[in-house]
Amino acid sequence: MAEQRAEDLWRRAYDANLGYSRAVGTLTTEYVRALASVARDLLPGAGDTGGAAPAPQAPAAESPVLPSPQPPTMVLEAEAGDVAVGAFVVENALSRSIATVVVASPFARPDGDAVVIPIACDPPEVTLDPGQQVVVRVAVTVTDELDAGTDYAGEFAVPELPGTRIPVVLRRRARAGTRAKRASASKRRR
Repeated sequence: MAEQRAEDLWRRAYDANLGYSRAVGTLTTEYVRALASVARDLLPGAGDTGGAAPAPQAPAAESPVLPSPQPPTMVLEAEAGDVAVGAFVVENALSRSIATVVVASPFARPDGDAVVIPIACDPPEVTLDPGQQVVVRVAVTVTDELDAGTDYAGEFAVPELPGTRIPVVLRRRARAGTRAKRASASKRRR
Protein backbone atom coordinates (compact mmCIF):
# COMPACT_ATOMS: atom_id res chain seq x y z
CA MET A 1 0.00 0.00 0.00
CA ALA A 2 2.75 2.45 1.00
CA GLU A 3 4.78 1.45 -2.07
CA GLN A 4 1.78 2.11 -4.31
CA ARG A 5 1.29 5.54 -2.73
CA ALA A 6 4.99 6.38 -3.13
CA GLU A 7 4.89 5.26 -6.77
CA ASP A 8 1.78 7.38 -7.34
CA LEU A 9 3.49 10.42 -5.77
CA TRP A 10 6.58 9.92 -7.95
CA ARG A 11 4.41 9.57 -11.05
CA ARG A 12 2.49 12.76 -10.21
CA ALA A 13 5.76 14.62 -9.52
CA TYR A 14 7.17 13.37 -12.84
CA ASP A 15 4.01 14.47 -14.67
CA ALA A 16 4.17 17.88 -12.98
CA ASN A 17 7.83 18.31 -13.99
CA LEU A 18 7.07 17.22 -17.53
CA GLY A 19 4.17 19.69 -17.71
CA TYR A 20 6.42 22.44 -16.36
CA SER A 21 9.14 21.65 -18.94
CA ARG A 22 6.58 21.72 -21.74
CA ALA A 23 5.20 25.05 -20.51
CA VAL A 24 8.69 26.57 -20.33
CA GLY A 25 9.45 25.23 -23.82
CA THR A 26 6.23 26.71 -25.19
CA LEU A 27 6.88 30.03 -23.47
CA THR A 28 10.45 30.09 -24.81
CA THR A 29 9.22 29.33 -28.31
CA GLU A 30 6.62 32.10 -28.18
CA TYR A 31 9.25 34.51 -26.83
CA VAL A 32 11.64 33.65 -29.69
CA ARG A 33 8.84 34.11 -32.22
CA ALA A 34 8.03 37.52 -30.75
CA LEU A 35 11.70 38.53 -30.90
CA ALA A 36 11.94 37.33 -34.50
CA SER A 37 8.92 39.45 -35.35
CA VAL A 38 10.55 42.51 -33.79
CA ALA A 39 13.80 41.79 -35.64
CA ARG A 40 11.94 41.56 -38.96
CA ASP A 41 10.30 44.92 -38.26
CA LEU A 42 13.68 46.51 -37.60
CA LEU A 43 15.33 45.27 -40.79
CA PRO A 44 15.48 47.84 -43.60
CA GLY A 45 12.77 47.19 -46.17
CA ALA A 46 11.02 44.64 -43.98
CA GLY A 47 7.85 46.66 -43.55
CA ASP A 48 5.57 48.43 -46.01
CA THR A 49 5.93 52.21 -45.89
CA GLY A 50 2.42 52.64 -47.31
CA GLY A 51 3.71 54.75 -50.19
CA ALA A 52 5.36 57.32 -47.91
CA ALA A 53 8.83 58.45 -48.76
CA PRO A 54 11.54 56.89 -46.62
CA ALA A 55 12.96 59.02 -43.82
CA PRO A 56 16.02 61.01 -44.90
CA GLN A 57 19.35 59.47 -43.94
CA ALA A 58 22.15 61.39 -42.27
CA PRO A 59 25.18 62.03 -44.46
CA ALA A 60 27.71 59.21 -44.39
CA ALA A 61 30.35 61.40 -42.70
CA GLU A 62 28.03 61.98 -39.72
CA SER A 63 26.95 58.35 -39.35
CA PRO A 64 28.59 56.59 -36.41
CA VAL A 65 30.40 53.34 -37.17
CA LEU A 66 28.60 50.58 -35.33
CA PRO A 67 30.18 47.21 -34.61
CA SER A 68 28.65 44.15 -36.22
CA PRO A 69 25.96 42.81 -33.94
CA GLN A 70 26.91 39.62 -32.16
CA PRO A 71 24.17 37.02 -31.87
CA PRO A 72 22.94 36.57 -28.31
CA THR A 73 24.36 33.63 -26.40
CA MET A 74 21.95 30.84 -25.52
CA VAL A 75 22.48 29.51 -22.00
CA LEU A 76 21.41 25.92 -21.37
CA GLU A 77 21.53 24.99 -17.69
CA ALA A 78 20.23 22.05 -15.67
CA GLU A 79 21.21 19.68 -12.90
CA ALA A 80 23.00 16.44 -13.83
CA GLY A 81 20.55 14.00 -15.39
CA ASP A 82 18.07 16.74 -16.32
CA VAL A 83 17.37 18.14 -19.77
CA ALA A 84 18.19 21.76 -20.64
CA VAL A 85 15.91 23.21 -23.35
CA GLY A 86 16.29 26.24 -25.61
CA ALA A 87 15.00 27.58 -28.91
CA PHE A 88 16.17 29.79 -31.75
CA VAL A 89 14.86 30.96 -35.12
CA VAL A 90 16.39 29.86 -38.42
CA GLU A 91 15.60 31.86 -41.57
CA ASN A 92 16.49 30.94 -45.13
CA ALA A 93 17.77 34.14 -46.75
CA LEU A 94 19.11 32.22 -49.74
CA SER A 95 17.46 32.14 -53.16
CA ARG A 96 17.17 28.34 -53.01
CA SER A 97 15.50 25.81 -50.75
CA ILE A 98 17.56 24.03 -48.11
CA ALA A 99 17.25 20.81 -46.14
CA THR A 100 19.79 20.26 -43.37
CA VAL A 101 20.24 19.44 -39.71
CA VAL A 102 21.47 21.56 -36.81
CA VAL A 103 24.94 20.54 -35.64
CA ALA A 104 26.66 21.24 -32.34
CA SER A 105 30.33 21.91 -31.81
CA PRO A 106 32.14 20.35 -28.86
CA PHE A 107 31.60 22.30 -25.63
CA ALA A 108 34.86 23.67 -24.18
CA ARG A 109 35.73 24.57 -20.61
CA PRO A 110 37.60 27.84 -19.99
CA ASP A 111 40.88 25.81 -19.82
CA GLY A 112 40.23 24.44 -23.34
CA ASP A 113 39.23 20.86 -22.47
CA ALA A 114 36.19 19.95 -24.55
CA VAL A 115 33.40 17.41 -24.36
CA VAL A 116 30.99 16.26 -27.05
CA ILE A 117 27.41 16.33 -25.81
CA PRO A 118 24.65 15.00 -28.09
CA ILE A 119 21.72 17.32 -28.82
CA ALA A 120 18.15 16.60 -29.87
CA CYS A 121 16.38 19.03 -32.20
CA ASP A 122 12.73 19.60 -33.01
CA PRO A 123 12.31 19.59 -35.95
CA PRO A 124 15.10 17.05 -36.51
CA GLU A 125 15.67 18.41 -40.03
CA VAL A 126 15.37 22.05 -41.12
CA THR A 127 13.64 22.27 -44.51
CA LEU A 128 13.00 25.81 -45.72
CA ASP A 129 12.09 27.52 -48.96
CA PRO A 130 13.60 30.95 -49.64
CA GLY A 131 12.37 33.50 -47.09
CA GLN A 132 10.85 30.91 -44.73
CA GLN A 133 11.59 30.67 -41.00
CA VAL A 134 11.29 27.95 -38.40
CA VAL A 135 11.74 27.84 -34.63
CA VAL A 136 14.18 25.08 -33.70
CA ARG A 137 13.95 23.69 -30.18
CA VAL A 138 17.05 22.01 -28.79
CA ALA A 139 17.37 19.69 -25.82
CA VAL A 140 20.60 18.65 -24.13
CA THR A 141 20.83 16.08 -21.34
CA VAL A 142 23.29 17.49 -18.80
CA THR A 143 25.62 14.76 -17.54
CA ASP A 144 27.99 14.26 -14.60
CA GLU A 145 30.79 14.63 -17.15
CA LEU A 146 30.32 18.41 -16.82
CA ASP A 147 31.75 20.14 -13.75
CA ALA A 148 29.05 21.92 -11.75
CA GLY A 149 29.13 25.70 -12.07
CA THR A 150 31.56 25.69 -15.03
CA ASP A 151 30.61 27.30 -18.33
CA TYR A 152 31.18 25.12 -21.39
CA ALA A 153 31.20 27.25 -24.55
CA GLY A 154 30.11 25.91 -27.91
CA GLU A 155 27.77 26.71 -30.74
CA PHE A 156 24.93 25.40 -32.83
CA ALA A 157 25.15 25.84 -36.58
CA VAL A 158 23.03 25.23 -39.66
CA PRO A 159 25.64 24.18 -42.26
CA GLU A 160 23.54 25.01 -45.33
CA LEU A 161 22.95 28.59 -44.16
CA PRO A 162 26.12 30.70 -44.06
CA GLY A 163 26.42 32.82 -40.93
CA THR A 164 23.91 30.79 -38.93
CA ARG A 165 25.90 30.21 -35.76
CA ILE A 166 24.34 30.42 -32.31
CA PRO A 167 26.80 30.78 -29.42
CA VAL A 168 25.85 28.45 -26.56
CA VAL A 169 26.93 28.14 -22.95
CA LEU A 170 26.18 24.77 -21.36
CA ARG A 171 26.24 24.66 -17.57
CA ARG A 172 25.59 21.95 -14.98
CA ARG A 173 23.81 23.39 -11.98
CA ALA A 174 24.74 22.03 -8.54
CA ARG A 175 21.90 20.20 -6.82
CA ALA A 176 20.06 22.32 -4.25
CA GLY A 177 20.93 19.84 -1.48
CA THR A 178 24.61 20.00 -2.47
CA ARG A 179 24.72 23.79 -2.07
CA ALA A 180 23.01 23.56 1.32
CA LYS A 181 25.50 20.89 2.47
CA ARG A 182 28.47 23.03 1.36
CA ALA A 183 27.07 26.09 3.14
CA SER A 184 26.51 24.05 6.31
CA ALA A 185 30.04 22.60 6.16
CA SER A 186 31.46 26.08 5.61
CA LYS A 187 29.67 27.39 8.73
CA ARG A 188 30.99 24.48 10.83
CA ARG A 189 34.59 25.23 9.77
CA ARG A 190 34.40 28.81 11.11
